[in-house]
Amino acid sequence: MTLRGYGEVWWTGLALAATGVLLLYVGTGGWPGAIHECVALGTCYCEAPRPGLIAQPANTVSCLGWAVAGLWIAWDAGRRRKRNSAPDSELHPFASWFYTGLYALVVVGLVPGGVFFHASLTDWGGKLDILSMYLLVDFWIFYNLARAFRWSKTAFVTAYLAATTVLLIPRVVYSAVEIGLLIFGGLIVLGLLVEVRIARRHSLRWVGIGLGGFGLAHLVQAALPCDPDSLLQPHAALHLIETVSLLAFYMHFFVASDSQMAAGTQAN
Repeated sequence: MTLRGYGEVWWTGLALAATGVLLLYVGTGGWPGAIHECVALGTCYCEAPRPGLIAQPANTVSCLGWAVAGLWIAWDAGRRRKRNSAPDSELHPFASWFYTGLYALVVVGLVPGGVFFHASLTDWGGKLDILSMYLLVDFWIFYNLARAFRWSKTAFVTAYLAATTVLLIPRVVYSAVEIGLLIFGGLIVLGLLVEVRIARRHSLRWVGIGLGGFGLAHLVQAALPCDPDSLLQPHAALHLIETVSLLAFYMHFFVASDSQMAAGTQAN
């Protein structure tokens, strides 16, 4: 299989390669910056910190599940784009390369957030981690709003980045870890409300699978025993299960929506 013409794959692959280079460049010789408060409190997702480049090997390496999901999304988006004869899908204009490629980058963007946090256990790593989580949920909210109200790409990007920046202020300025997580939970509720409000008939199936995957991941994390010195970590299991949710939302955003619009066009 050749990847010629698969710009989405190249961009996501470049983002992942840059993450690896930065990991080695910044982390070699000791991570700079203040240590995250979870270290003193003993609440860093169970796994005991280890010396060296990667403080939490299991919780760090398991983030690569998101990398696999992002690369697959990029490849599938490119495959569908190349199969479509139109420059942008005429049946589903919001399934264009711009949005599918951006979603692949958002998914891959979870990798540096999780990797730099669990590898360094620094406060700035935690901020980067919550930023990647905001970008994921905000994409869900603003992509739906863009589709519902036919925003331009410029309007979508402006609203998306502006909202994410504002939401990050409490975590960056005040180092409010708990507030950051509360905001993230509120964004999930808001995303679901927006989804239900603008959803087309039968369009919640993949959303249900996606949210169910997130719920299952947290249940598994809570149910598995905590052994700080083990390489089999509950939080690592959460990371891997969450890849199912990321793929489900891709199906909802682009594949299922495209099929629904195609069916509606044929019916007319």
